[in-house]
Amino acid sequence: MIDPDVRIGAANAYSRLWGRVFRPHILIVGDSISRAGHPWSYRLRTNPLGIQNIARDGYNTELIKLIVEQALAKRPEVILYMSGTNDVLHGHDKFGGFEAAYRTNISLAKTAPRLIVTLAPPTRSADWNLRLVALNSTAKKIAVEAGATVIDLWPKMVDADGLLHSHMTTDGIHFTGEGYAVWSEELRAALAKQ
Repeated sequence: MIDPDVRIGAANAYSRLWGRVFRPHILIVGDSISRAGHPWSYRLRTNPLGIQNIARDGYNTELIKLIVEQALAKRPEVILYMSGTNDVLHGHDKFGGFEAAYRTNISLAKTAPRLIVTLAPPTRSADWNLRLVALNSTAKKIAVEAGATVIDLWPKMVDADGLLHSHMTTDGIHFTGEGYAVWSEELRAALAKQ
């Protein structure tokens, strides 16, 4: 019997290769939170050959524009998009460029037949969360105006103090399997709607 982790790793590698040659059905665009969610095909209960993750570690919304442009060249049926966390973590939200970059990204991504936007999730830092709430208000307005489906993870992921549940994070920012399970459930529900 083959170890499940080996099978999942092989399926992910084959999916990346397949996605370079053929049009992916679902394309994941975002930062390290999106990137680390593999195996997305398992989480979304979809064919591993139909999904490709091109998210990049450390990318803020401005840098994600480069990924969105790459995504459009692949002509996916669905783009799953998330950004904003690194804008806050690295202070980019204080310089005023977030709204313009986000609007550009959503406008570009909306050229795909379906766009599902996940608002930046909560962290274990109250200061970061205050700034994320402000960013998410802007992000939600832009995404709704563009006709995207919007997912807000905050109601299902915050504790009584308004922080990301400690059991849902490995380091205060990135998710554990339980955190990804919550997000995956929301994504599957959004994908099921036509």
